[in-house]
Amino acid sequence: MPDWMPGGCTCMPDPVGVPDTQATAPSVGMATMQYMGRIRLPSVEYLNVEMELDHWANWFFHIFMDTNKSVPHYAKAPSRLASAYAGTAVYANWIMEDPKIKDPEVWTRGIPTSPQKVGPSKGKFCMDTKKSPICSNISQATFPPAPEPAGTPSTDGCGTEDRVAQPRSPFFPSEHAVMAAIGKSQQELLV
Repeated sequence: MPDWMPGGCTCMPDPVGVPDTQATAPSVGMATMQYMGRIRLPSVEYLNVEMELDHWANWFFHIFMDTNKSVPHYAKAPSRLASAYAGTAVYANWIMEDPKIKDPEVWTRGIPTSPQKVGPSKGKFCMDTKKSPICSNISQATFPPAPEPAGTPSTDGCGTEDRVAQPRSPFFPSEHAVMAAIGKSQQELLV
């Protein structure tokens, strides 16, 4: 199909991925998560390996951090996420660097080089299904957008809910809050 036809590139705000708990009520970042304890799973879904995890929860959102210091994502990213609405997700292949280093086209591959000539998003490079501000100007020249600066969070395209003013990284926006909560919990365990 020619890239100017509708459907070749579609932009939707936050359809999948690692949840950004900085923007999701009732959570105020990860700082309000409660440590639920350490669990040992005899066979983690999809990986079929035994895993020991620290379990954190806030309302119906659960994050599981690996206790194995030899995994590359130890203390940086979760091994498992779960929620009442999204089910359970398992993560084992985290890459903690800019993905452009290994794949220079990671952000632009699939974005057409000419605008659509017909359809509801005529004149745009990507279909904007929700008429969202974050999807209004997608092209190889404008994507990905620059990260939001610390202290000036935006709700563009995400509704009008309040957000916590904290720095956000496109790879793991809540890393700093998770690390602070882990440190606090470890100190409490030592006392």
